[in-house]
Amino acid sequence: ALGFTAPVNAYNLITKTLSTAETLLVLDNAETFLDATMDAGRIADAIDGLGARSNVTILLTTRTTVLPPNLELIRLRVPPLEESAACEAFHAYYPSIETSILIKLLSAVDFHPLSINLLAQAAVQNEWSPQDLITAWDHQRATLLEGGDGKSQSLAVTIETSLNSPSFLKLGN
Repeated sequence: ALGFTAPVNAYNLITKTLSTAETLLVLDNAETFLDATMDAGRIADAIDGLGARSNVTILLTTRTTVLPPNLELIRLRVPPLEESAACEAFHAYYPSIETSILIKLLSAVDFHPLSINLLAQAAVQNEWSPQDLITAWDHQRATLLEGGDGKSQSLAVTIETSLNSPSFLKLGN
């Protein structure tokens, strides 16, 4: 897919590329690969190796607290919003939802700022009524819980709700 005529060792290619200059490597939503059941140790080792390079700075965003063991890091936590701030953030995009209903929905996403933003954006882009938004959220949450390990993962549900929304699905056509 990348135009290589022979098999390429991706890790070697990445490390060679990163050895040439000061680099900021951004690994967003890292829990998706750090919590992987397959190859989690190899992934952590690779991140440790990349982070050990003096010219590489890694910006890793994640909700997990389990990080590669040898990675020198400064942890900056993004705390949940207070209830009133969460409602204000949601209402900035989508003002037409009753506060008592909104609080229940925002509580389900743990008042997580990214989740709040994604849900509000999905509601606006899809022109969802408050009931449509709740229905989409409930449906996606149930779908993920059926296929998962029984744990509610509010950010994953929020992202899946957004990705499965009509406005996003139109992009594939």
